[in-house]
Amino acid sequence: MTKNILVSLCFVILAAAVLPAGQKPPSPGETITRPDATSNDGLKVSGFQLIIRGPQKAGITFTVKFKLTNTTNSPITFSPEFGIFCGCRWNNQNKDFGHASKGKVLGPKNSIAFQAGGSFTAAGHWEFWPAYHVNGHFGPYQWNEIALDITP
Repeated sequence: MTKNILVSLCFVILAAAVLPAGQKPPSPGETITRPDATSNDGLKVSGFQLIIRGPQKAGITFTVKFKLTNTTNSPITFSPEFGIFCGCRWNNQNKDFGHASKGKVLGPKNSIAFQAGGSFTAAGHWEFWPAYHVNGHFGPYQWNEIALDITP
C-alpha cells in the first residue's frame, strides 16, 4: 500500500475505535470565499474569506480576511471612529467587529489588508461582509456577503 492510503486507513480505524457508533469525525473546517467587487466609493475588495476552524456549530472560532484597494485617483480617508471592519449580523442583531485602520489615509491605487477573528457565540443565521466608513457614510450594507447557518 502507498503511504497515503495507509495513513487514511489508520485514521478510519482510529475514528471507528474512538467515536460512538454512527458519529462522524469532526470536520477540519472550511474556507468560504467571495469574488472581488468594487463599491461606489472606489474601494475594491479582494481575497474576502471566512475561515472556519471546525464544524459549523456554536463555539467554533473563525477568521475573516480581505484586502481593500483604492481604485480612484484620490486618497480615501477612513473615519477615525469606525475605520475598516467586518460587518456582521447574527439573527439580525449587530455583531460588527475588528475595527481597524481608524483615520488611515489610503492613497490612490494602494491597498490595505484586514484580518480579525471571533467565535460563533450562538446557533443561528450569521452574515459577514467587508465594511468601512468614509466621507460620513458606511460602505454598502451586506456588500459581497457570506451567510451561513450555525447549529447548536
